[in-house]
Order: sequence, then structure tokens, then C-alpha cells
Amino acid sequence: MTEPHLAEGRRPDQGAQGSEISVLEILTAIGEEKKTIGLFAFVGVGVGLTIALLLPPIYTAKTTLLPPQQNQGGSSAVLASLGALAATAGVAGTVKAPEELYVGLLRTDSVANALIERFKLKERYKASTLDDTRRALNNNSVISADRKSTLISVEASDRDPVFSAQLANAYAEELRRLMTRIAVTEAQQRRLFFEQQMEKAKADYVRAELAVKRAQDKSGLISLDSQTQSIIGAAAQVRGEIVAREVQLQATRPFAGPENPDLKRLLSELGSLRAQLSKIEGGGIDSPARGAGDSAQALANVRIFRELKYQEAIYSAMLQQFQMAKADEARDAPLVQQVDVAAPPERKSKPRRTPIVFLSMALGLLSGLIVSLVRRVARNGRNDPRTAHRWNDLSSAWFSWRTRARP
Repeated sequence: MTEPHLAEGRRPDQGAQGSEISVLEILTAIGEEKKTIGLFAFVGVGVGLTIALLLPPIYTAKTTLLPPQQNQGGSSAVLASLGALAATAGVAGTVKAPEELYVGLLRTDSVANALIERFKLKERYKASTLDDTRRALNNNSVISADRKSTLISVEASDRDPVFSAQLANAYAEELRRLMTRIAVTEAQQRRLFFEQQMEKAKADYVRAELAVKRAQDKSGLISLDSQTQSIIGAAAQVRGEIVAREVQLQATRPFAGPENPDLKRLLSELGSLRAQLSKIEGGGIDSPARGAGDSAQALANVRIFRELKYQEAIYSAMLQQFQMAKADEARDAPLVQQVDVAAPPERKSKPRRTPIVFLSMALGLLSGLIVSLVRRVARNGRNDPRTAHRWNDLSSAWFSWRTRARP
């Protein structure tokens, strides 16, 4: 019996040869269209070279920062104290190392806004809104940290090499300004706390001075005997020390446990000072019999003078604590050191002409191959009536507006 495929005049290996012939036809088509492919590649090289030459050169300046080196306990305290600022910067829950903390600070809107205002970046980047300006600044800046060396690198890019160096160095300057404004460390938080208390005490002292002046304008010069002045001065001094210890206690409690020796010392001193104040005031400072006359005006003068001395002592104590806190802050301040100062780069960083030219050439070759194969298929289709009919249907379906009735 004759096999069906042999009866139809086909060879058993014709199917295997079909795929081989198709590959040969593709290679033949490429060979026949090599001029077209070469032309497309040449055009691609020309376009890529034109684009590479027309793109403006971009220069990148780099500065390297060394964040404060802290132990594990200090790092935890800094990260805990950052609080809302880290959340605002979008780094809360992701900061795992001190250098990452300072990278987060460099990326905050506070630093970006300061740079935008300082260099007039809204006009330089031709941005319509502040958000667009910040986005453009972020696109032109790269801030990263090396966990092994803990160094932070800041890269700034611009068409002007001098400006790129200025922008990179400005990041370090603005970071220092930001750290002086926020309370990152325990010493900074104490300084901020005592500064607020000092301002409040100063305002109370000014009000007491105005009260004395009004009393003098109303009833003349306030005159008290030396004994009364001495008692009031001693009580005011003790009162100021009590207020100072109370403020110290408020500043220490967030960072100290109940068994902390400093906390115990402050509580003991407070008890002694309060007992001493009670003893002094037990002598009856408000008694008008101390050379000032038995009158309501004399009693009012004593109280006004006593309040002035109290507020003066409190203000002096707060000022002293503030100065001590500033000294502690200066000693323990997290100093960010600028290891490498950015200098104007001598060579451009972008665009890279060679990759652009090679990419354009590759796209030209691919386009040439596609065009060549399409032309080959179209030419073969015109020689085959069945394929030509399908090409006509495809052309009518896409390029004719007339609706064809379905059978």
C-alpha cells in the first residue's frame, strides 16, 4: 500500500526541510536588503551623534560628609529623639543607622526649601510651583550613605560646573543650620528647654520691673529698711534656686529613671531648699512693721519689691542654667564634618555620547531588519494569489472607511 504523503508527491523529510528553508530565506532576504539595513544603521548613527552633540553638557560635583560617630546607645537616643521630624521626612521606621538619619535630614523639605530660596531655583529650573522645583532639585541631586565607612556622599548636577559645586557644598551648610534649629540630641533638648524657661522668666521679670515703676510713679520712691531688703533678698535667692532645681528636674526626668543619682540629688536639694524658704518666710516678710509704716501702701510696696527680687533671682538662675546647657550642647553637639569639599568638575558627567551613538545604531539596524523582512514578505505575497488576497483584505480592513458586510 502506498503511504498517503508519498502518494501526494511529498518526501518524508520535506517538513524538516521547510523550517530550514525558512531560515535560509530570512538570511537570503537580509543579504539582499543589506544596503537598506546599512542605510538605516548609518541614519541611526547620524541621529544619535546629532542628539549627543545637541544635548547640553551636565557637570556633577561631589562632596563627602562624615556624620557624628556615636555608640549604639547614643544612636538609639538620637533616633528616638528625632520623632516627628523623621516621620515628616518619610524615613520613620526605616532609619537603622546614624548615617541614614542624616541622609533623611538632607532629603527633608526644610533643606530643599532653604536651597530653593538661597539659589532662586524656581527661576533656574523654570518651575511653576514649589513642588515642581523640589522635584527638579531631587532629580539633580543624589544623596547616599556607605554603611561600611558611614560616609555620606552628596552629588549635585548642573550645566554650570561652578554652580554644581556650590549646590553640593550648600547641602552640608544647610544640614548644619537644620541641626542647630532642631533638638536632635539630649543636650540640644535641654538647651531648648532652658531657653524657653529663660524667655518666660525674662518676661515675668520685665513685668515685675514695670509694676515697680508704676508704683513709684503713683506713690513715690519705694523705701524699705535694710533688714526687710536683706530678708527679701535671701528669700528671693532661695526661691530662684528652688525654681532652677524644679526646671532641672523637669529636664532630667525624660532621660532618667527613678534610681538615677542625679534625679535623687535634685529631689534631696529641693527638699532642703523648700525647708530653708519656709524658715525665712516664717519671719513675716509681709509685716509692715519693718520700718515702712503701718499702712496698706507700705504692705503693697513690700510685696512689689519682693516680687521684683523673686523674678530677678529666677531669671538669673534660668540664665545660668541656659548658659550651662549651651556649653553642654557645644561639647556634645553632633558635628557633621565635610571630608571632601566639592570643587567645580573639569569634565562633564552627562551625556555619554558613545552609548547614545551605539544605541541609535542598534535601533537603526533593528528598523532596517524589520523593513527588509516586511518588504520580502510583501514581495512574496504579490507572487502568491492566495497571500495577495489576504494582503488586500488586511489593507481594506485598516485603510478603508467603508463597512464591509459580513457573509
